[in-house]
Amino acid sequence: MNNPRVDRIIALYRADALGEAASLAMTELAQNAADRTLWSVAALCFARLGEFAIVLDIVAKVNRLVQPAPLFLNRICHWLLDDRHFGTLRAFLTMIPDNHVGHIIVLYYAACTYLVMGDDGQALALFSRFRRLVPAFMPAVPFLTDERLNVVLRQGRLVATPAEIAVLRERTPVLPVDRLCFHTDRIPAGAGPVYACSADPKYADLFAAPFVAALARDGRPTRLHLSLVNGDAEGVARLVALCAGFPQLTADVSTVQTRHPTSTLYACARFFTLPALLARYRAPVVTLDIDVALDDRFRAWEPMIGTPAEPFDLACYRTLRNEPGSIYNARVMVWQPTAHTADFLDVFAKFCANSADEVPALNWMLDQAALFSIRHYFVTTGRPLNFVTLNGLTGLGLDEASSNLRPELGEKSALRGGRLQFSLDGHNDGG
Repeated sequence: MNNPRVDRIIALYRADALGEAASLAMTELAQNAADRTLWSVAALCFARLGEFAIVLDIVAKVNRLVQPAPLFLNRICHWLLDDRHFGTLRAFLTMIPDNHVGHIIVLYYAACTYLVMGDDGQALALFSRFRRLVPAFMPAVPFLTDERLNVVLRQGRLVATPAEIAVLRERTPVLPVDRLCFHTDRIPAGAGPVYACSADPKYADLFAAPFVAALARDGRPTRLHLSLVNGDAEGVARLVALCAGFPQLTADVSTVQTRHPTSTLYACARFFTLPALLARYRAPVVTLDIDVALDDRFRAWEPMIGTPAEPFDLACYRTLRNEPGSIYNARVMVWQPTAHTADFLDVFAKFCANSADEVPALNWMLDQAALFSIRHYFVTTGRPLNFVTLNGLTGLGLDEASSNLRPELGEKSALRGGRLQFSLDGHNDGG
């Protein structure tokens, strides 16, 4: 049950009675030093009052009594970000010593404040600093064992500045996805759009049947490219037979191989092979996650993909998230067969190849980090590209346009999904 005294302190904090809330919290903590919520409220109050020396003293006490300092600071910074106390976070960054264990965490959240305010350039500059500092802080911060801190690690280090991307463009990497092989007759070129998704054998066995059924429901004529990543002839035969059960479906099945069997490369494989698909079909390609079903409202917009009112090169959904690798969502994307799209995909492949060989704890959501970084690179360098949002084109939000085929599974995992959720209200964890 919630403690009424703690509820009152939270209410005072929410009412901006910061001094009173801090005083009462410290009085309560003298009696119950194990209540993390009270420590959190006290730290939040003193941070917003600009008393950062007291905040760091609280961090040291919490580190000894209740929770490791990095986890506690992550919690505090996330609340400050969610409540839009951007000036507090930026001021905190100037006050926390460079060698404090929490410095890199405050740096990450200060960078996120610039994202929310639309200053992507300043945000990317701070994330670049974050990435350079990671090796020094890795021994002291449990980036690889705590799920929320792993989100911070991946989101903060996967993005890149325009200058860093310019260096990558000069390289000719060995792509981690190769041996694209088609096993069915070519879909007639020119018409569109062609829906495309890829999956490893495990995900294909789990989702391919409901995915194809949802896409081809109601007798709707549909063109589909299915790519099996690291699959075999038996897996291809199952996909071909599955598609053959829907007369209204014109399907193309391919296989590709990845250098490592990791979730990151499975997710990126569809984008590495997109140039070949766009050349093969000479039509717009809509890439999809295999575990989603498109809503009829999105399908109703389908005739306009090939002849949009305003021409574009690629489109995806923009989210309301604060993390750089989650601002643009890769679940549903539309790619036009243009030279500008090909240019984007060339940079995309080099960007992803640079981090492709890392373990997923370091590079999951690499594709979405690439979308954010490369779009900014094209904007700042003046390279021609019309990158638009599907929110604006369709008038639909991401969750209106698509749904999870297996909602009972929830998020793939906190580690992969990167969703950070804390709340001061509704729970007191006293002990």
